[in-house]
Amino acid sequence: MTPYARTSKVYRSLYSHLANWYELGAPSFGANHFLMKLKSLSKIYELYSLFHLIEQMLSTGWEGLQIKTHPELGEYIPQEIILKRGDVVATVFYEPIIKPLNAYTAGHLDLVDVAHRKPNADYNYWNPDYVIRLDAANGKTKYLILDAKYSTESWIRSTHLPEVIDKYYWGMSVHNAAKKSYSNDPIAAILVIYPLGVNSAFIRHGRRTSVGNKPYPLPVIGATGLTIDADHAFNRVMSEIIEKVLSTLN
Repeated sequence: MTPYARTSKVYRSLYSHLANWYELGAPSFGANHFLMKLKSLSKIYELYSLFHLIEQMLSTGWEGLQIKTHPELGEYIPQEIILKRGDVVATVFYEPIIKPLNAYTAGHLDLVDVAHRKPNADYNYWNPDYVIRLDAANGKTKYLILDAKYSTESWIRSTHLPEVIDKYYWGMSVHNAAKKSYSNDPIAAILVIYPLGVNSAFIRHGRRTSVGNKPYPLPVIGATGLTIDADHAFNRVMSEIIEKVLSTLN
């Protein structure tokens, strides 16, 4: 456990309940109200990954500016976090709702759903776990879209990664209000995070060049492992991807 984790009430709670779950085979919730909202290991892993992502960014020069709390999970869980590094502002969204353009008035360079065509349907939006929006002072914008899957590496390769690509790359786009057009160019990364059976630092999609090679193209599409005992691969992959994307915003 990192020094930040030891001093964080949320982190300590997540770690302790994960440990109880593994030891007892069932959840053992404490008094914290927000933990009553956690109904599965998948949700706990989502929150663990969220806080680890924030920690990773803070440790690489990002300064926290503002936090908006989650309307359902309460004061301990952020829904939106704004950070800054140099002249770039990063907004980290947890569980954002990405709607079709015809369902609301999208702002300039907002993510929009281009797959759901029925505005009155019960499910007519996308809901990725995390979206990182990077806005540079020069007006350029890039997106990193991440999804946490409490699953094994083999299932990530065969099922989850292809599904996430279909939904969040081919099923979403960025609305350019000035040109009245869509483009996927601002989507710089699609990344799946997983904790079980981790054997690879980075799983690349198809024949795309892997992270770590120089040079490698955007968008980065793949998966990386993140576990309680090992976070070095996740930290390295995220750091490399963010630095690569920042270099395109100049």
